[in-house]
Amino acid sequence: MKKIYLAIVKNRYLKVGLILLIASTIMVIYLNNEGVNCLSEISRKENMSLENSQELEQLRGHCFFITNSYFYSLFGLIIGLIIIIVWYSKYRNVWRSKFDK
Repeated sequence: MKKIYLAIVKNRYLKVGLILLIASTIMVIYLNNEGVNCLSEISRKENMSLENSQELEQLRGHCFFITNSYFYSLFGLIIGLIIIIVWYSKYRNVWRSKFDK
């Protein structure tokens, strides 16, 4: 029982992996919604008028930043999953001994 406690509570792999996974998931969901709103706004502004190209270019730059942030958040999600897999592979003998008894 003490091994399981140490594997879950006192381990930094699990803490860092879960924090990265949760934070990245929240950011991915938020940035996905913002990206969809931004792209629909660009589409609407392009259809309305071609006169204000400066405002349209600023909006495109903003959308570019949002989509790049979205992909970096996806990388954070993948890294969090990798850290949790490393944690599990490191401590899988603790789980086997508990369930084999």
